[in-house]
Amino acid sequence: MEYTTHVDTITEEKVAWLRLIRSENIGSVSFFSLLKEYGHAELALEELERRDGYKKVKVFSKAQAEDEIAQCQKQGVSLVFFNDVEYPDKLRNTYGPPPILSVHGNISALSRNGIAIVGTRNASANGCAFARKIAANIAEYDFNTISGLARGIDTYVHSSSLATGTVAVLAGGVDYVYPRQNQKLYEDIIESNNGAVVSERPLGFVPRAQHFPTRNRIIAGLSDGVLVVEAAQKSGSLITANYAMKEGRTIFAVPGFPFDPRSDGANFLLKRGAVLTRNAQDIVDGIHNPVPKQFMSRLFEDIDDYSSYEDESYENIADHKDLILSKLSYNAVAIDELAEQCDMQVSEVSSILLLLELEKKVERKHAKVNLVAEMEV
Repeated sequence: MEYTTHVDTITEEKVAWLRLIRSENIGSVSFFSLLKEYGHAELALEELERRDGYKKVKVFSKAQAEDEIAQCQKQGVSLVFFNDVEYPDKLRNTYGPPPILSVHGNISALSRNGIAIVGTRNASANGCAFARKIAANIAEYDFNTISGLARGIDTYVHSSSLATGTVAVLAGGVDYVYPRQNQKLYEDIIESNNGAVVSERPLGFVPRAQHFPTRNRIIAGLSDGVLVVEAAQKSGSLITANYAMKEGRTIFAVPGFPFDPRSDGANFLLKRGAVLTRNAQDIVDGIHNPVPKQFMSRLFEDIDDYSSYEDESYENIADHKDLILSKLSYNAVAIDELAEQCDMQVSEVSSILLLLELEKKVERKHAKVNLVAEMEV
């Protein structure tokens, strides 16, 4: 694919890309499958409007796309397309990368060396202090920090690296701040010279539980490595670590007291081979002398399900996963057909399928999915 620059130059091709990815039931994987099949987003859009097999797809209109572009320009948000030079290479080379990123702030921050630092919202005082210190110290080695703007660990990571560079990845639209008490921090990141807020979602998008795992893949994809400070064994932080491991990133973890459930996730990772982390030098050493991939890949062997969320304000996704699994067999089914049977949007089903793939319960090729043969049913 040929890459072009001038990120704020919106061509007719980019309008077609925006229309395609914003169309109902089109996610990253199906977007690139359609682009590969038809060669151009405009041709894919025409086919979606014509084919009976895509009845559940409501194509995003040109007027809607132009309105989103105008709103982005009004708010100072840049749309960075997959074939723009400014699109971060590390993310471009991951599985299911976002076709378009909405970026508020310094776009170049996305392409700098970066360490994702993640952890629980319900962090201890020591955990927050450690996150603050290591986020500040890692800058001395020319690394940005990357996190999710959540309460707890994320907040301390971003706030302590504002001057040196930090990237906040949101599950909702780039203008949707969650939690609301981080509004000032959000503004500080945007106004800093080295920071950025990024999302793959449209402006104003309000996230649901299934959108956070897909957000976490971006955190992992932008990074050179992921540090887990404090996290439950079943948490979004370990989802981020698993995404990172699958992309060949080094996983770091801070040891914690065995009786503290907030340390279960980090201690679990350490037991399985993550790099024990006491300070920024441990991270630098781990990046420059990475653990062999065959050892790092053992971190999540034989783990059935580690994907729950610590924040009770979001619905648990277990019921969605069970529903999807109940509809699948060893014979592949089209994802849009699966979505119709589950009475869900294809984009929502695709988010859950990403989790089920990580758990090695399903396998997906192009626009079809089936149970893996090893699964007992």
